Amino acid sequence: MSSGEPTEADTLASSARTHAHQNGIWVGYAVPSDKAPSAPAGILAPGGAWAACCPTQVASAIAGAEITKRPDHPGRTWRRDVLQSLSR
Repeated sequence: MSSGEPTEADTLASSARTHAHQNGIWVGYAVPSDKAPSAPAGILAPGGAWAACCPTQVASAIAGAEITKRPDHPGRTWRRDVLQSLSR
């Protein structure tokens, strides 16, 4: 975020949100506090929703969220099947 433009900060946050949603993963989105008014740091859940978000003020802050496993995720079943077939 070299230019510090609000649209640039929002674009990066939107990209992180999309990445979390499309890949079904948790994403830690970290930015300097001077970017907070446009796109504050936070933690994105696998669906792309903010699980935790820092305040939109220029001040140091930290976000925390409980990160859970997803045993129902289809990727887990696929990995288990592959690992079992390789161990035979």
